[in-house]
Amino acid sequence: MTGAATGRVYVYSAPGYDTEWTRTTGSTTVSGRGRYKVGYTGREDPRVRIKEQTGTLYPGGDGIVIHIDEPAVRDDGTPFDDHAVHKVLDAAGVQRASEVVEATLDEVKAAIAAVRSGLAYDP
Repeated sequence: MTGAATGRVYVYSAPGYDTEWTRTTGSTTVSGRGRYKVGYTGREDPRVRIKEQTGTLYPGGDGIVIHIDEPAVRDDGTPFDDHAVHKVLDAAGVQRASEVVEATLDEVKAAIAAVRSGLAYDP
C-alpha cells in the first residue's frame, strides 16, 4: 500500500446510487435504499481521488456526497485499504459491483470498524 502513513478510507454516493435493493443471507432478508462507493487513497484528501473517478460524469462534483473520510489505520497502528473492507462486506453477503456496495451506511461503518478493531463484523 503506497502512502500508508496518510492513507484514507472513504465512502461516497453519487447521483443514480439511490436505488432500492434486497438481499437474503441465510434466513435473513434485508432491504434498503442506496449504494455506496467504498475506496482507499494514499492522498491526504480523498476528494482528489473522487474527482478523478467521477470528473467526467460529474465535472463539478454535483450530487457527490462524501459520507466517510477517515484514516485507514487499524487500532494497532497498521494500515488497511478498501479491499479489507470489501472482504468483510462480501463475507456478510453484501452485494457489490467492483467497489460499489448495496448496503446501509451503518453496515459500511460496521465493516470499517471491524477491520480497524480486528473484532467481528456486527452491523
